[in-house]
Amino acid sequence: MLGLSPKSLTTGFKLPVSLIKRSKSDLIVRRATREPIISQGPVGRQAWNGQTATVFGCTGFLGRYVVSALATQGTRVIIPYRGISENTRHLKPSGDLGMVIPMEFDIRNRTQVEEVMRHSDVVINLIGRNYETKNFTLEMVNIDAPARIAEIAQNVGVARFIHVSSLCADPNSKSAVY
Repeated sequence: MLGLSPKSLTTGFKLPVSLIKRSKSDLIVRRATREPIISQGPVGRQAWNGQTATVFGCTGFLGRYVVSALATQGTRVIIPYRGISENTRHLKPSGDLGMVIPMEFDIRNRTQVEEVMRHSDVVINLIGRNYETKNFTLEMVNIDAPARIAEIAQNVGVARFIHVSSLCADPNSKSAVY
């Protein structure tokens, strides 16, 4: 095969000194400051930071940004969803492999709600609608569901509960929505 041997391939070739030095280590430092040239540490995604968060309403307008911010910082994020799992597929690349965990749930099923927040340090509720559907009334989505999530979070032992309302509620309003 062409008469080449390993020895003939290496003789006569001179590699630049900079290439040889660079291959000795993955981390290259500046001579003057001894700081790494390659960015490392908290910039970008990183491994698990020890926190686990459950984000209800993760597929909504605000939810996708909250999940992305948490997952980028290294938080394990549990994203409860209803419907089909394809609705959460776009959120998985927000964090490292296995850090964004979709779990199917029904807000009316207490056992499922407990299961999605059982291991969480923080629960964030972003569920909200400004119109009724055939399955959920305005009162059920904007009043009953947050109350149920808060109660279960307290019973399960979640350290922090954050609720963001999608409505500007006014008890004197004539509208059914506000």
